[in-house]
Amino acid sequence: MEALMKPVSGRKGMKMAVVRGTVMEWHAEEGWGVLAAPGLPEMWVHYSVIEAPGYRALAVGGAVEFTWESARQDGYRARVTWVREFGSS
Repeated sequence: MEALMKPVSGRKGMKMAVVRGTVMEWHAEEGWGVLAAPGLPEMWVHYSVIEAPGYRALAVGGAVEFTWESARQDGYRARVTWVREFGSS
């Protein structure tokens, strides 16, 4: 797992560690998927937290960077709070 400190604001304006991982699943018809990163549980992600213009979706197998929080969501122990494809500006 690679964590970086980036100016990504979390709840209450706190800076959060950005993690790099991989898209394991993406359900375009429902707008959600699953991300994985070494040393972390698989986590749920919703299209609304994707940083991208226009239609927002993630490609299975694609590299991403993201922030997350511990939370129970659809059977997962964690959920993504912000995500973008790795290498995007």
